[in-house]
Amino acid sequence: MLVHVSRTRAAVAVVGVGCLFSMAIVHAQTAAPKSGTVFRDCADCPELVVVPAGSGRMGTTLEEANREFGSVSHTQDERPVHSITVGYPIAVTKFEVTKAEYADFVRATNRPDGEKCWTFNALGAREEMAGGTWRSPGFSQRDREPVVCVSWDDAKAYAAWMSQKSGKAYRLLSEAEWEYAARGGTATARWWGDSREGACRYANVPDLTVAARYNADKNAANIYMCSDGFAQTAPVGSFPANPFGLHDMLGNVWEWTEDCYVEGYTGAPTDGSARTEGTCRQRVLRGSSWLSLPWSVRAAHRNSLNPSLRDSYLGFRLARTLP
Repeated sequence: MLVHVSRTRAAVAVVGVGCLFSMAIVHAQTAAPKSGTVFRDCADCPELVVVPAGSGRMGTTLEEANREFGSVSHTQDERPVHSITVGYPIAVTKFEVTKAEYADFVRATNRPDGEKCWTFNALGAREEMAGGTWRSPGFSQRDREPVVCVSWDDAKAYAAWMSQKSGKAYRLLSEAEWEYAARGGTATARWWGDSREGACRYANVPDLTVAARYNADKNAANIYMCSDGFAQTAPVGSFPANPFGLHDMLGNVWEWTEDCYVEGYTGAPTDGSARTEGTCRQRVLRGSSWLSLPWSVRAAHRNSLNPSLRDSYLGFRLARTLP
């Protein structure tokens, strides 16, 4: 089955059951490295890519909404469209945090795995399974695949550990930073263009491979009518990087961001900072996943969930502000 998580877990909609850059890795430097540089802060730290300062669009235009849905009703919280300025370079992890990297963190900190995770049961139905964890998310994973079944709280704990380990201030991206980085300087719905055609060449998306694995209807409203070769998560870096040199910003797994969820962008910061007012009962996720609906695989699309929830298509990546 293919699912798209809406604003609360109770509102899950279940549908249809049945590299652009070649860069040398350098080690951490005292001065901010050039845009596009790939480096590490320590020998076994994740690779970081320098994303340049700049400005861009945030949100979904009426044209994009009508093209994706035939209406604007599904994108109310992705407006008003506004300009943001990320006036500082940031180092963003080149890939989503992998299962092997998260395992190192758990060994070092004895972080509990959690007791349950939303995944597939033996009958192929999705439920919050007792015993489902990042170690056993309901399907087999290799070490280079993105860690899943991790909550926002888990991601924050990992960032704190990486900060201590490296001596640098690691964190989640703000929602604005994330969209700026995901677009990679483009203004189209997806960094490779506006059309859904050809998505399987660029990202791990809900496709014919997923439909075959979970006996879902092969319907263009529910899946991309192509095959990317992966029924669940793909090893990070399996698909081309976007123009900023970042892999899997769209597809593969949803990525937690720092922001509290607020419906719409009225009053949202425009300087790249995170929005943290309110009760923060939900945190924003970006990027869509291997199991979501085709229209959600867009740079502007937003999702939100309780920060303690774990799911087999939820992961994260990190960033840090450069000098």
